[in-house]
Amino acid sequence: MKTLYALLILLLLSIYKAEDCDTTKTVEKDTDCTGLNPGPNSYRCCYSYLKGTIGGKDTEQKQCLPIVKKDWDSIKDFVKKGKETSEAAGNKISKYEINCSSNYLYISLLSLVLILL
Repeated sequence: MKTLYALLILLLLSIYKAEDCDTTKTVEKDTDCTGLNPGPNSYRCCYSYLKGTIGGKDTEQKQCLPIVKKDWDSIKDFVKKGKETSEAAGNKISKYEINCSSNYLYISLLSLVLILL
């Protein structure tokens, strides 16, 4: 039983210590966003990749992006709308992707299973 309590404490500490999903933080790969806390008003922390011409300059942006539940439910429309909005502002987007696989959901599910045991 003591082992169960120790595991629960470790899981809770890992959730507590998780960094927040921050759009200003530059990341290199999608796994940099997987363990981040999405924040109080967001549903998931997703990796966002954008490549194109913005303001007349060739740009490549990689960032962590918090997504709300409504946008998560229709992620394809969210990506399409983001690309259209940017192009309507005079930018040319050649590639725009969002990857939302997140580890913190697995940790929460594992915590629930351990509690039910």
